[in-house]
Amino acid sequence: METPRPAKLADVHEFKIHYEPGDMPMGIWEILDSKGAVSLHSQFAQELNGKKKDEDVSTVVKTYEERFHDLGIGLYFISHACECEQISTSGGKYYNFEMKTYQRRWLEYADLDDVGRDYKPSTA
Repeated sequence: METPRPAKLADVHEFKIHYEPGDMPMGIWEILDSKGAVSLHSQFAQELNGKKKDEDVSTVVKTYEERFHDLGIGLYFISHACECEQISTSGGKYYNFEMKTYQRRWLEYADLDDVGRDYKPSTA
């Protein structure tokens, strides 16, 4: 049997998460609704929205993560740097190979009844 995968929101520069049922990924809504966390998530989203700096986002997440955990939801903020080779092309020819670092950031929600209370997210 395949292990359930936690739901992730898209990577963003400025966090703007939705908290209405038709405006968020269905998997996240189902977790929140089944655990009675819709109201808590609404408060969380309103406090988080508009934050840009990792430390500001992390502070808000830390404020809420224990309350989500008490309801059986893991709430995680992941910030991951990755290096990729950027290749420019012109007329079918490749040139200008350079390494570029990208910062990827996302929120992850996990139903702890499905993934276990000791679940830790990956950066992949």
